[in-house]
Amino acid sequence: MKTTRAPQAARRLRQAQAAARPPGFFLRHLPVFYLLGLFLAAFVLYAGSLGGPFLFDDFDLFEARSAMRQKAWQQIIASPRPLLVSSFALSHWLSGTSPFGFHLVSVLLHALNTLILWGIARRICASPGLAGWLAPAARNTLALFVPLLFLATPVQTESVAYISSRSELLAATFYLAALLVFLSSWRERHRWLTAALVTILYAGSVTSKQHGLTLPGAILLADYFLLAESDWRRMRKNWPVYALLLAAMTAGGFLVVGGLLRATSAGFALAEVRWTDYLFTQFRMYFLYLSLLAVPFGLNVDYDIAPSRSLFEQGSWLALAGILALAAGAIHFRRRFVLASFGVLFFFLTLSPTSSFFPLLDYAAERRLYLPSAGFFLAALALAFQWWWPRRALSLTLGGIVLLYGAGTCARNRVWQDSLALWQDAVEKSPNKWRGHNNLGNEYTKLARFEEAVRCFQTAARLVRPDTKEHAEILSSLGSTFANRQMYAQAAETYRKALKISPDISHLWTNLAIAEIRLQKPAGWQYFQKAMDLNYLAWEPYLARANMYSQLGRFDEAIADYQQVLRRVPEHADAQYNLRSLMELKQRLKK
Repeated sequence: MKTTRAPQAARRLRQAQAAARPPGFFLRHLPVFYLLGLFLAAFVLYAGSLGGPFLFDDFDLFEARSAMRQKAWQQIIASPRPLLVSSFALSHWLSGTSPFGFHLVSVLLHALNTLILWGIARRICASPGLAGWLAPAARNTLALFVPLLFLATPVQTESVAYISSRSELLAATFYLAALLVFLSSWRERHRWLTAALVTILYAGSVTSKQHGLTLPGAILLADYFLLAESDWRRMRKNWPVYALLLAAMTAGGFLVVGGLLRATSAGFALAEVRWTDYLFTQFRMYFLYLSLLAVPFGLNVDYDIAPSRSLFEQGSWLALAGILALAAGAIHFRRRFVLASFGVLFFFLTLSPTSSFFPLLDYAAERRLYLPSAGFFLAALALAFQWWWPRRALSLTLGGIVLLYGAGTCARNRVWQDSLALWQDAVEKSPNKWRGHNNLGNEYTKLARFEEAVRCFQTAARLVRPDTKEHAEILSSLGSTFANRQMYAQAAETYRKALKISPDISHLWTNLAIAEIRLQKPAGWQYFQKAMDLNYLAWEPYLARANMYSQLGRFDEAIADYQQVLRRVPEHADAQYNLRSLMELKQRLKK
């Protein structure tokens, strides 16, 4: 017995001496080093995205009629996401039409959200609901790794590298900040101040993206699991927070619902997606999302998802059973696995606005995982720290996962920083979906690779549902490719096919006008006016007609049209240059 007790006593003595020794410089300033490290890691991981271009929906921000471009503040305030649009307007004011400034804001927001999540993880690990759970060192390790995984996982690339996904980042900033405030010591000392601040942050999240509506549910979960120790009666002391949140939900709920009902890319009026199909399909998507979070490779900007037309198609009933089992397990084992249960329910709660019965155009998108991923990593690490031994091996494993995730994120950023590579990747992974082929064709057209573009558009036209607006847009792109190859007869024929499907598309009439004039058909000039009548804010028909006038020596008419372009888009570089050149030419001719 003595031989076994002596080493144990010596080990305990060394541990006591180490505990009594004052911490070194690094440990004393660990929060500062961790903060700086998070921001540095964010820029290392997403350096590639800073030079990335604008992509698909990003271009809508710069339309002549967009509230961001016009700085139409009344229109911005009345929009469904006024804070988000205001942030875009500020970025446009600071950096113009350069994508760098927009990307920089996205990277900064991702770093800030990671920092806020670190604060939340630290407070969670010190909360009464986790009293006696794990050793302090293990808790600190968990609080360090949850934000690192959130920062480094490749799943976040779409949210950060895609400018239009700023809605996810900005909404998450206010959402996580509200949770951090609620979990802080302010709650006990300044109840009404905490309640007011949480409500203001709630408003910021909802006005950035509507799924911020779930914040009161997240606060209820945090209160019940972490603060009240699964005792509903202890939650009554936080009634000021719930009272103000309820008032905010009542006041803003109608505005949010009204904005969703008016949306063209979402809602029950969507012709492409029935709400029942969307609901049954989403049961399966929960497990797709869980697999992407666990093994975030093979990512895709445009998933090709076969819809479930009933509960018994594509295994939807089995997925629903799995969801119910996970939720029931989290509730049943809430006292034994407190943090894991909280993480599971937080994941389901924050994912529910985009993965339930309210239909969206896309059945799956990686950007929807931005906020839910925090719940996933909390649950996964909580289970790992309760089941895995020894702790040092777990820490080394997690460190390796963070590095692996980081390498994957850097690789994924290289795809997102090149629009051609992005759509080549999408077509390779979703070969039977028309949108990837169409967008790849657009990229080939920009590079003057017209034969490849034609093949892409023809494939897209074959895959898309016939006689739809999307079909007409594909035919428009195909016609433009013919026009770029000076095949004006084929171009005009293709444009006319598209116009039979959708005669209200302004740019189709503009393109037809150009093709007809190139074919020496004077009737083509009237199609410019048709395009202008369909959309009085459109600048494209004025620019195209001005270029035609200029080539024919009709300088006064060309100058008038260039001026019309600049009234709609004051910073249009080509119109500015051409107008200035024509004015100088007229001056020289006068002399």
